Amino acid sequence: MADTDRSDANDAQAKIARKYRRLGYEVIRNPSSDALPGFMQGITPDMIARSDADNVVIEVKESKSLKGANELVSIADKVSDQSGWRFELVVLGDDEIERAKNSEAATQQILRKAKTLIDLKFFDVAYLYLTAVLEGTASDVAHASGLKVGHKSDRDILRDLGFRGVLPQEMVTESLSALSVGDLIRRASDNAPDVSEQDVRALLDLCEGMRTLL
Repeated sequence: MADTDRSDANDAQAKIARKYRRLGYEVIRNPSSDALPGFMQGITPDMIARSDADNVVIEVKESKSLKGANELVSIADKVSDQSGWRFELVVLGDDEIERAKNSEAATQQILRKAKTLIDLKFFDVAYLYLTAVLEGTASDVAHASGLKVGHKSDRDILRDLGFRGVLPQEMVTESLSALSVGDLIRRASDNAPDVSEQDVRALLDLCEGMRTLL
């Protein structure tokens, strides 16, 4: 891992650790085998966070390391089989997400990756991928409709599309809400909601519905 990547990962781990400690968890970063439960022997996660009511195995990964993520799937499977434990995946430095705003081929690739992440039950990460697709699609719809985007924010573009009748107001409202949820997830906010499979699939339907307007 490059020094910059390692620094970003360490910063993210520290932020996540602070979040869980504020919530009353005991947090261990880079836990030794002695600190791990029996079912985790042979696997070294980035962090574990434990409380009386909840136990979390946390992995912090660069986006490029998601390709062929067999190890992550193995960890997630082991954790999901244990009562009182859950798995959390945090993805960093996703340049591919930014490319989703500029290339149809990249957008389709992101949509495929999001669907794979849904199947793997990495709902938070899939949600972030789909919010990027949503932003890129809104911009594309604006250009296709002859609207001047300039330096407007993604939210302002969506509002303009609704005001001009290009998008149904319900679609605009749902899109703005999804972007707000995505922001909370990205910042690992204490107020970030628990995203369900239903939430992610609803966002996927929203993205694909908006893309029919292109």
